[in-house]
Amino acid sequence: HNFPNFALSASNRRALGKRGMPTQVKSGCGSQHSHRLRLRLAGRGPNNSSLHPPLAAVAVVAVHFIARWPASREVFMPYTLEVCVDSVASALAAKRGGADRLELCADLIIGGTTPSLALVRQVKAETGLPVRALLRPRFGDFCYDRYELAQMAETAAALVQTGADGIVTGVLTPEGELDVDALRPIYAAARAAAKAAGRPIVCTLHRAFDVCKDPFAALEAAKALNLGTILTSGQAASAPAGASLLHRLVEAAGPDLEILVGAGVTPANLPALAAETGAHAFHMSGKQVLDSRMTFRREGVPMGLPGFSEFEVWQTSEETIRAARRVLNEL
Repeated sequence: HNFPNFALSASNRRALGKRGMPTQVKSGCGSQHSHRLRLRLAGRGPNNSSLHPPLAAVAVVAVHFIARWPASREVFMPYTLEVCVDSVASALAAKRGGADRLELCADLIIGGTTPSLALVRQVKAETGLPVRALLRPRFGDFCYDRYELAQMAETAAALVQTGADGIVTGVLTPEGELDVDALRPIYAAARAAAKAAGRPIVCTLHRAFDVCKDPFAALEAAKALNLGTILTSGQAASAPAGASLLHRLVEAAGPDLEILVGAGVTPANLPALAAETGAHAFHMSGKQVLDSRMTFRREGVPMGLPGFSEFEVWQTSEETIRAARRVLNEL
Protein backbone atom coordinates (compact mmCIF):
# COMPACT_ATOMS: atom_id res chain seq x y z
CA HIS A 1 0.00 0.00 0.00
CA ASN A 2 1.02 3.60 -0.51
CA PHE A 3 0.76 5.67 2.65
CA PRO A 4 1.09 9.44 2.82
CA ASN A 5 4.10 11.11 4.33
CA PHE A 6 3.38 12.24 7.88
CA ALA A 7 4.79 15.46 9.36
CA LEU A 8 4.90 15.84 13.13
CA SER A 9 2.98 18.90 14.30
CA ALA A 10 4.21 20.95 17.25
CA SER A 11 1.57 19.37 19.48
CA ASN A 12 2.59 15.87 18.41
CA ARG A 13 6.24 16.66 18.99
CA ARG A 14 5.30 17.95 22.43
CA ALA A 15 3.55 14.69 23.21
CA LEU A 16 6.59 12.68 22.09
CA GLY A 17 9.33 14.77 23.59
CA LYS A 18 11.46 14.41 26.67
CA ARG A 19 13.30 17.45 28.03
CA GLY A 20 13.29 19.06 24.63
CA MET A 21 16.14 16.91 23.29
CA PRO A 22 16.38 15.25 19.87
CA THR A 23 16.37 11.49 19.65
CA GLN A 24 17.27 8.97 17.01
CA VAL A 25 14.54 6.83 15.49
CA LYS A 26 16.11 3.69 14.10
CA SER A 27 14.45 1.49 11.52
CA GLY A 28 15.12 -2.13 10.79
CA CYS A 29 14.30 -4.89 13.28
CA GLY A 30 15.56 -8.43 13.40
CA SER A 31 13.43 -10.63 11.16
CA GLN A 32 11.89 -12.71 13.96
CA HIS A 33 11.17 -9.70 16.16
CA SER A 34 9.88 -7.78 13.14
CA HIS A 35 7.53 -10.60 12.23
CA ARG A 36 6.07 -10.73 15.76
CA LEU A 37 5.79 -6.93 15.85
CA ARG A 38 3.98 -6.84 12.52
CA LEU A 39 1.64 -9.64 13.57
CA ARG A 40 0.68 -7.80 16.75
CA LEU A 41 0.39 -4.35 15.22
CA ALA A 42 -1.30 -5.45 12.04
CA GLY A 43 -4.17 -6.88 14.02
CA ARG A 44 -2.98 -10.36 14.99
CA GLY A 45 -1.47 -11.69 18.17
CA PRO A 46 0.73 -14.79 18.46
CA ASN A 47 -2.35 -17.00 18.48
CA ASN A 48 -3.70 -15.20 15.38
CA SER A 49 -6.36 -13.46 17.50
CA SER A 50 -7.79 -10.18 16.24
CA LEU A 51 -7.06 -6.79 17.71
CA HIS A 52 -9.57 -3.97 17.81
CA PRO A 53 -9.90 -2.87 14.14
CA PRO A 54 -9.34 0.90 14.63
CA LEU A 55 -6.28 0.25 16.75
CA ALA A 56 -4.99 -2.23 14.21
CA ALA A 57 -5.37 0.30 11.41
CA VAL A 58 -3.42 2.93 13.32
CA ALA A 59 -0.77 0.37 14.20
CA VAL A 60 -0.29 -0.66 10.57
CA VAL A 61 0.36 2.94 9.58
CA ALA A 62 2.80 3.32 12.50
CA VAL A 63 4.78 0.22 11.50
CA HIS A 64 4.90 1.37 7.88
CA PHE A 65 6.07 4.84 8.95
CA ILE A 66 8.82 3.52 11.26
CA ALA A 67 10.04 0.96 8.72
CA ARG A 68 10.50 3.64 6.04
CA TRP A 69 12.09 6.23 8.36
CA PRO A 70 15.85 6.56 7.69
CA ALA A 71 17.94 5.38 10.62
CA SER A 72 20.03 8.55 10.60
CA ARG A 73 17.16 11.05 10.63
CA GLU A 74 16.52 12.99 13.84
CA VAL A 75 13.07 13.72 15.22
CA PHE A 76 13.39 17.10 16.91
CA MET A 77 11.53 17.21 20.17
CA PRO A 78 9.81 20.27 21.57
CA TYR A 79 11.53 23.23 23.10
CA THR A 80 11.33 23.74 26.85
CA LEU A 81 10.38 27.17 28.19
CA GLU A 82 11.34 27.83 31.80
CA VAL A 83 10.17 31.08 33.36
CA CYS A 84 11.88 32.64 36.36
CA VAL A 85 9.40 34.12 38.84
CA ASP A 86 9.40 35.53 42.37
CA SER A 87 5.69 35.78 43.17
CA VAL A 88 2.46 33.86 42.80
CA ALA A 89 1.15 36.53 40.43
CA SER A 90 4.16 36.04 38.14
CA ALA A 91 3.88 32.26 38.37
CA LEU A 92 0.24 32.35 37.31
CA ALA A 93 1.04 34.71 34.42
CA ALA A 94 3.80 32.34 33.29
CA LYS A 95 1.44 29.38 33.41
CA ARG A 96 -1.24 31.19 31.40
CA GLY A 97 1.40 32.17 28.86
CA GLY A 98 2.48 28.57 28.31
CA ALA A 99 5.54 28.00 30.51
CA ASP A 100 6.66 24.38 30.83
CA ARG A 101 8.20 24.88 34.26
CA LEU A 102 9.21 27.57 36.73
CA GLU A 103 12.36 28.61 38.48
CA LEU A 104 11.14 30.09 41.75
CA CYS A 105 13.15 32.63 43.68
CA ALA A 106 12.80 35.77 45.77
CA ASP A 107 14.14 39.23 44.93
CA LEU A 108 14.63 38.90 41.18
CA ILE A 109 15.61 42.56 41.11
CA ILE A 110 18.99 41.56 42.61
CA GLY A 111 19.38 38.38 40.58
CA GLY A 112 17.31 36.19 42.87
CA THR A 113 17.68 34.63 46.31
CA THR A 114 16.13 31.59 47.99
CA PRO A 115 12.31 31.73 48.09
CA SER A 116 10.37 31.19 51.29
CA LEU A 117 8.81 27.79 51.95
CA ALA A 118 5.40 29.48 52.01
CA LEU A 119 5.98 30.80 48.48
CA VAL A 120 7.02 27.33 47.26
CA ARG A 121 3.83 25.83 48.70
CA GLN A 122 1.62 28.52 47.20
CA VAL A 123 3.15 28.35 43.72
CA LYS A 124 2.94 24.56 43.60
CA ALA A 125 -0.67 24.62 44.77
CA GLU A 126 -1.76 27.41 42.44
CA THR A 127 0.03 26.39 39.24
CA GLY A 128 0.64 22.65 39.34
CA LEU A 129 3.75 23.25 37.22
CA PRO A 130 7.18 21.75 37.90
CA VAL A 131 9.00 24.16 40.21
CA ARG A 132 12.76 24.36 40.61
CA ALA A 133 13.71 26.47 43.62
CA LEU A 134 16.73 28.76 43.63
CA LEU A 135 19.12 28.14 46.49
CA ARG A 136 21.13 31.34 46.96
CA PRO A 137 21.47 32.62 50.51
CA ARG A 138 22.47 36.17 49.63
CA PHE A 139 23.26 38.72 46.94
CA GLY A 140 26.84 38.82 45.68
CA ASP A 141 29.44 36.25 44.75
CA PHE A 142 29.15 32.47 44.95
CA CYS A 143 31.99 31.82 47.39
CA TYR A 144 30.32 30.88 50.67
CA ASP A 145 31.59 30.33 54.20
CA ARG A 146 30.89 27.19 56.22
CA TYR A 147 27.86 28.72 57.93
CA GLU A 148 26.25 29.60 54.62
CA LEU A 149 27.00 26.15 53.20
CA ALA A 150 25.38 24.49 56.22
CA GLN A 151 22.31 26.70 55.74
CA MET A 152 22.18 25.76 52.06
CA ALA A 153 22.22 22.01 52.72
CA GLU A 154 19.48 22.31 55.33
CA THR A 155 17.41 24.61 53.13
CA ALA A 156 17.82 22.31 50.09
CA ALA A 157 16.13 19.51 51.99
CA ALA A 158 13.40 21.82 53.30
CA LEU A 159 12.60 23.16 49.82
CA VAL A 160 12.18 19.63 48.44
CA GLN A 161 10.11 18.53 51.43
CA THR A 162 7.85 21.53 50.78
CA GLY A 163 7.27 20.48 47.19
CA ALA A 164 10.10 21.81 45.01
CA ASP A 165 10.81 19.53 42.05
CA GLY A 166 14.38 20.70 41.72
CA ILE A 167 17.16 22.73 43.29
CA VAL A 168 19.08 25.45 41.42
CA THR A 169 22.37 26.42 43.04
CA GLY A 170 26.11 26.83 42.61
CA VAL A 171 29.27 27.36 44.64
CA LEU A 172 32.71 28.49 43.48
CA THR A 173 36.13 28.31 45.08
CA PRO A 174 38.10 31.55 45.55
CA GLU A 175 40.09 30.50 42.47
CA GLY A 176 36.96 30.40 40.30
CA GLU A 177 36.54 26.65 40.04
CA LEU A 178 33.30 24.79 40.69
CA ASP A 179 33.44 23.78 44.37
CA VAL A 180 32.46 20.13 44.04
CA ASP A 181 33.21 19.34 47.69
CA ALA A 182 30.87 22.11 48.84
CA LEU A 183 28.12 21.24 46.35
CA ARG A 184 28.06 17.49 46.92
CA PRO A 185 26.38 17.58 50.38
CA ILE A 186 23.90 20.23 49.22
CA TYR A 187 22.69 18.18 46.28
CA ALA A 188 22.79 15.03 48.44
CA ALA A 189 20.48 16.64 50.98
CA ALA A 190 18.00 17.54 48.24
CA ARG A 191 18.14 14.03 46.76
CA ALA A 192 17.67 12.40 50.15
CA ALA A 193 14.59 14.52 50.77
CA ALA A 194 13.20 13.60 47.36
CA LYS A 195 13.85 9.91 47.97
CA ALA A 196 12.05 10.11 51.32
CA ALA A 197 9.10 11.80 49.59
CA GLY A 198 9.07 9.13 46.88
CA ARG A 199 9.48 11.49 43.94
CA PRO A 200 12.21 12.48 41.49
CA ILE A 201 14.27 15.66 41.60
CA VAL A 202 16.43 17.57 39.13
CA CYS A 203 19.57 19.30 40.38
CA THR A 204 20.69 22.36 38.42
CA LEU A 205 23.89 24.38 38.34
CA HIS A 206 22.98 28.06 38.08
CA ARG A 207 24.84 30.99 36.55
CA ALA A 208 27.76 30.67 38.93
CA PHE A 209 28.84 28.69 35.87
CA ASP A 210 29.04 31.94 33.92
CA VAL A 211 31.70 33.44 36.18
CA CYS A 212 33.82 30.33 36.67
CA LYS A 213 37.37 30.11 35.27
CA ASP A 214 36.96 27.14 32.90
CA PRO A 215 33.45 26.37 31.60
CA PHE A 216 34.37 22.98 30.16
CA ALA A 217 36.02 21.84 33.39
CA ALA A 218 32.89 23.00 35.23
CA LEU A 219 30.71 21.11 32.74
CA GLU A 220 32.63 17.89 33.41
CA ALA A 221 32.33 18.50 37.15
CA ALA A 222 28.57 18.94 36.71
CA LYS A 223 28.42 15.59 34.95
CA ALA A 224 30.36 13.99 37.81
CA LEU A 225 27.80 15.44 40.23
CA ASN A 226 25.03 13.86 38.09
CA LEU A 227 23.34 17.20 37.49
CA GLY A 228 20.43 17.48 35.08
CA THR A 229 20.76 21.09 33.93
CA ILE A 230 23.23 23.96 33.61
CA LEU A 231 21.70 27.44 33.38
CA THR A 232 24.05 29.65 31.40
CA SER A 233 24.42 32.67 29.14
CA GLY A 234 27.61 31.29 27.65
CA GLN A 235 29.73 33.33 30.09
CA ALA A 236 28.49 36.58 28.56
CA ALA A 237 26.29 39.45 29.70
CA SER A 238 23.46 38.00 27.61
CA ALA A 239 22.73 34.73 25.83
CA PRO A 240 22.90 36.29 22.33
CA ALA A 241 26.39 37.56 23.14
CA GLY A 242 27.40 34.11 24.40
CA ALA A 243 25.86 32.12 21.53
CA SER A 244 29.18 30.78 20.22
CA LEU A 245 30.20 29.26 23.55
CA LEU A 246 26.64 28.05 24.14
CA HIS A 247 26.84 26.06 20.91
CA ARG A 248 30.05 24.39 22.06
CA LEU A 249 28.56 23.66 25.47
CA VAL A 250 25.47 22.04 23.95
CA GLU A 251 27.72 19.77 21.87
CA ALA A 252 29.91 18.89 24.87
CA ALA A 253 27.01 18.31 27.26
CA GLY A 254 25.59 15.30 25.44
CA PRO A 255 22.04 13.97 25.74
CA ASP A 256 21.84 13.65 29.53
CA LEU A 257 22.81 17.18 30.59
CA GLU A 258 20.47 19.99 29.57
CA ILE A 259 22.01 23.34 28.63
CA LEU A 260 19.37 25.87 29.66
CA VAL A 261 19.98 29.14 27.83
CA GLY A 262 19.21 32.23 29.90
CA ALA A 263 19.90 35.99 30.26
CA GLY A 264 18.42 38.44 27.80
CA VAL A 265 16.17 35.86 26.15
CA THR A 266 13.16 37.39 24.38
CA PRO A 267 10.56 36.19 21.88
CA ALA A 268 12.37 38.23 19.20
CA ASN A 269 15.77 36.57 19.62
CA LEU A 270 14.60 33.01 20.30
CA PRO A 271 14.74 31.84 16.66
CA ALA A 272 18.35 33.00 16.25
CA LEU A 273 19.35 31.59 19.64
CA ALA A 274 17.87 28.21 18.83
CA ALA A 275 19.59 28.14 15.44
CA GLU A 276 22.97 29.38 16.63
CA THR A 277 23.24 27.34 19.84
CA GLY A 278 21.40 24.11 19.06
CA ALA A 279 19.84 24.36 22.52
CA HIS A 280 16.34 23.09 23.21
CA ALA A 281 15.72 24.74 26.59
CA PHE A 282 15.35 28.46 27.27
CA HIS A 283 14.98 30.50 30.44
CA MET A 284 13.44 33.96 30.74
CA SER A 285 11.55 36.16 33.20
CA GLY A 286 9.44 38.06 30.66
CA LYS A 287 9.26 40.88 33.16
CA GLN A 288 7.25 44.06 32.95
CA VAL A 289 7.38 47.02 35.33
CA LEU A 290 4.03 47.84 36.91
CA ASP A 291 3.09 50.91 38.86
CA SER A 292 2.51 50.46 42.58
CA ARG A 293 -1.07 50.40 43.87
CA MET A 294 -0.06 52.93 46.56
CA THR A 295 -1.98 56.17 46.28
CA PHE A 296 -0.14 57.86 49.17
CA ARG A 297 3.57 58.11 48.38
CA ARG A 298 6.27 59.60 50.58
CA GLU A 299 9.04 60.37 48.13
CA GLY A 300 12.71 60.66 49.00
CA VAL A 301 12.80 57.84 51.57
CA PRO A 302 14.50 54.90 49.79
CA MET A 303 14.21 51.45 51.30
CA GLY A 304 16.24 49.38 48.86
CA LEU A 305 18.82 49.70 46.11
CA PRO A 306 19.71 53.22 45.00
CA GLY A 307 18.13 54.16 41.70
CA PHE A 308 15.14 51.84 42.03
CA SER A 309 11.75 53.30 42.76
CA GLU A 310 9.84 52.03 45.77
CA PHE A 311 6.68 52.39 43.71
CA GLU A 312 7.44 49.97 40.91
CA VAL A 313 6.64 46.25 40.87
CA TRP A 314 8.43 43.79 38.61
CA GLN A 315 6.13 41.05 37.37
CA THR A 316 6.06 38.46 34.58
CA SER A 317 4.12 39.47 31.48
CA GLU A 318 1.67 36.81 30.34
CA GLU A 319 1.74 38.26 26.82
CA THR A 320 5.54 38.05 26.59
CA ILE A 321 5.57 34.42 27.73
CA ARG A 322 2.77 33.57 25.30
CA ALA A 323 4.75 35.17 22.47
CA ALA A 324 7.84 33.14 23.41
CA ARG A 325 5.78 29.95 23.57
CA ARG A 326 4.35 30.66 20.14
CA VAL A 327 7.80 31.20 18.66
CA LEU A 328 9.15 27.96 20.14
CA ASN A 329 6.14 25.99 18.94
CA GLU A 330 6.78 27.20 15.40
CA LEU A 331 10.49 26.34 15.29
